[in-house]
Amino acid sequence: MAFIKSQNLENALLYFTIAAYLLATLFYWVGFLTKNAVTPRYPVKLTVCGLLGNTLAILLRLYKAGSFSIVDNTDFLLSFTWFAVFTGLLVIWRYRIKVVGIVLLSIVFALLVYVLATLEPVSAPLSLYRGDWLIGYLLTTAMAYGIFAVAFAVGVMYLMKDYLSKTNPRGTLTQGLPTLELLEELSYKIICYGFPIFSLSIALGAVWANNLQGQYWDWTPKETWSFISWFAYVAYFHSRRLHGWRGTRSVWMAVMSFMAILFTFFGVSYFLPGQI
Repeated sequence: MAFIKSQNLENALLYFTIAAYLLATLFYWVGFLTKNAVTPRYPVKLTVCGLLGNTLAILLRLYKAGSFSIVDNTDFLLSFTWFAVFTGLLVIWRYRIKVVGIVLLSIVFALLVYVLATLEPVSAPLSLYRGDWLIGYLLTTAMAYGIFAVAFAVGVMYLMKDYLSKTNPRGTLTQGLPTLELLEELSYKIICYGFPIFSLSIALGAVWANNLQGQYWDWTPKETWSFISWFAYVAYFHSRRLHGWRGTRSVWMAVMSFMAILFTFFGVSYFLPGQI
């Protein structure tokens, strides 16, 4: 009976979080399209409410597991979305670009709907998953993914602005978006924060793998695609700094790099269930 009640509470928290993010997205759109002076107050507050629900859902699963651990895709995705929204709020606060919430929360909403549809019951950590190295690896990976999601959202906004500037330069959407220069530079800065964390996560994963199976790297599909994703961001920095790529080409590389990240998680996990 206690398990059923806790499961119902977990579902309620997820529904609350999803509803808050969905409403926030709608208010972001309304404020963006109407330029209403009152509406912009609500989406940030709703986003914070969603982040609170996200936090409580994570804490509840940690309590039910009886330890500080991430043992399945549900735990990881909840952490991933938490870091994405937290980073997004920091960007909104620092740069006053609330429109970033439109794209970012759409991504987060889709991820949480997927979480709800594939919700895995909490179980005690298996011996396979024990170890501080694994916890560090998964936390830094979730953090890096969340930061990259914000950079992706900014990159999508850049591509929207670039397209609209050519097709409808005086339209409401075109005029409401920040300048291309600001969006491109902001995407780059965010990736600069995420990349060292992503590199650290790969290093921690290698150390954990060595402790578990006696070798740092054995080119499993998850490891291979993690390396491909990491190398994609290396190519992004290389083309930008050494070849002077700016603008659309640079942003497309950043966007495709995050697509590799998504495939690393969803593609590999779908074809090989059980791999986080």
